Amino acid sequence: MLSQQLSAEEKQLFSWLPDQEKWQSNQIVEGLFCSFFHTEKKLLIVVEDDAHDHPDAYTYREILQKELAAKGYKLLFLSSWEIGHSSDIVRKKLGEFSPVINTK
Repeated sequence: MLSQQLSAEEKQLFSWLPDQEKWQSNQIVEGLFCSFFHTEKKLLIVVEDDAHDHPDAYTYREILQKELAAKGYKLLFLSSWEIGHSSDIVRKKLGEFSPVINTK
């Protein structure tokens, strides 16, 4: 179910996701707040603002990705700036993230 509390960037990102009925927004999964969660494929997308762009955040992301991968999840971090300003790069990242995401 799509939350009414999405930012403009999250709404744009959601428009690029396939099988939209299978994605939930603003969910807490394994203690992590996710912007989007694909319920069948266990895909997690986290949209962050620029405040999370620092070295400590990179280490935290790596740890989270390893922990969640061990539980069968796949995690993608995207910045709100990327979504708003680099749609081609974001679409490429989505395509690399999972084959279920076709961003043509």
